Amino acid sequence: MKDFQKNWQDLIKPKRIEKEEKSSSPFYAKFVCEPLERGYDGPIKMLVGMDTAGVLRGIIVTENREPYGYFSVDLPEFAEQFEGKNIRDPFRVGEDIDAITRATISVRSASRAVRNSSRRVARAELAPPEQ
Repeated sequence: MKDFQKNWQDLIKPKRIEKEEKSSSPFYAKFVCEPLERGYDGPIKMLVGMDTAGVLRGIIVTENREPYGYFSVDLPEFAEQFEGKNIRDPFRVGEDIDAITRATISVRSASRAVRNSSRRVARAELAPPEQ
């Protein structure tokens, strides 16, 4: 059980962030965070849009192998609930993220991936808010 816990913790935290310098500007940058989050039956790959204030502008699920994908992360409502969320929000399924019956692992994994990767990019690239 201890190895499983260690492996799970390593899986959900992006270890590497890659910034595409050639398309970057003071207002836009493209990042790739890996490893990709695993759902119930494999990786869930997503694009996450975030502004310079740490507010998510949208997500797109680009690929998944979830057996209930159509009932979970593929639904437009799943992606829409992230629009306007701040990276400081808790991203807790059943609280500020809608849970979906039969797709708990998929929804939790995808939510965790959005939260962890956006926070990691913000820590690395965004200035802290002025007080």
